[in-house]
Amino acid sequence: MTNDEMEKVLSNFPDSFAVKVKSVFEFLKNAERKGCTYLLNWPDAIFKYSITDIARSADCSTSTLVHFARKLGYESYRDMKLNLIREMSRAPNYNPYEAISEHDNARDIAAKVIGSSIKSLESTLNNLDAKPLEKATEYLLGAKKMLFVGAGDSFLVAFSGGYKFSRAGYYSVAYEALDSQLVFLSSMENEDVLVVVSHSGKTKSLIEVIKLANGRGIRVITIGNYPSSPIAKRSDVMLSTAAFDPFIHGESISKRVTEFCIMDTLFMCVYQKHKKQIDAKWDKSQKILMLNKLS
Repeated sequence: MTNDEMEKVLSNFPDSFAVKVKSVFEFLKNAERKGCTYLLNWPDAIFKYSITDIARSADCSTSTLVHFARKLGYESYRDMKLNLIREMSRAPNYNPYEAISEHDNARDIAAKVIGSSIKSLESTLNNLDAKPLEKATEYLLGAKKMLFVGAGDSFLVAFSGGYKFSRAGYYSVAYEALDSQLVFLSSMENEDVLVVVSHSGKTKSLIEVIKLANGRGIRVITIGNYPSSPIAKRSDVMLSTAAFDPFIHGESISKRVTEFCIMDTLFMCVYQKHKKQIDAKWDKSQKILMLNKLS
């Protein structure tokens, strides 16, 4: 199923369900993908027919449909069905994001880019689970050292996190080069924290860093878009974004916006717990930074 085909069929479902499907579809097993594709192409089937009938029509087993529902975050197939009934009865469908065309003027492009970011932020917030955020906050509060990593423009988000925590008085660094990441990681100990930013969750160099961290008992927090990705599976905590707009030369328009917001949320969760200490450190760094400001 192509991206365009998926956008079309998912327009028949609530946005919250569509986000869940997009985040796992690439990582589904063949049988699970059969069941998913059937449900997407026949949206009324889940309400009209039994799980046994759907499994037969989709050429998969009933257990496969149960596994699929659980990968979406539901407790069971029945839980998924009841949630869909509830959501579809109270919310209108969200129109798919309209891609930028060659006929758009500058204001049209601005409206679509900003609209895409707004949609991604709303989807991220609507699907946000507080428990992973709380667990990530707990890990950061207990860490002596923090390493923030990313590849490509993901590193911009990682750098912002490392910089904020450093200004707040924590032993925090951000490295883009693999050698620098590995060298600093070798100085980290059990209960220190590695924060990884990766939209796809498939960057090879980051996976190698995480493997080393796993072997040393270092806790791994990931900010990314796909909770079933290889990086997410190796992480202790996964903080999920929901940016699924069209791509330009392989890059999503709004994915970094959602990642920056999750990073800032993580920092503010820590700040809430250590407000007095952070305020004192922040004031000291602010006085130093004033040397670089025009009077």
